Amino acid sequence: QGATAAEVSVRQRVGGKVTIKDMEEARKSGVDTTGTVCLWPAEEVMAQYLLAHAEEWEGKNLIELGAGVGLAGLALAARVQANA
Repeated sequence: QGATAAEVSVRQRVGGKVTIKDMEEARKSGVDTTGTVCLWPAEEVMAQYLLAHAEEWEGKNLIELGAGVGLAGLALAARVQANA
């Protein structure tokens, strides 16, 4: 059978709490949540900044360290032409 498209699910942390539903969703999708059980507000700000200035990153090699769930890097990679 052919490959299936990847599915991305983003849940926003509310009130600084991680719920049982968050953990269940991660377990169902096979995600290792060690240290990455929430979307940090700084990650949202970084993603917004990168997307607002996407043309500055076109064709550049980037690495996101300590990315948590990696929202900023994933959002930018989806927007600009990434180098291999």
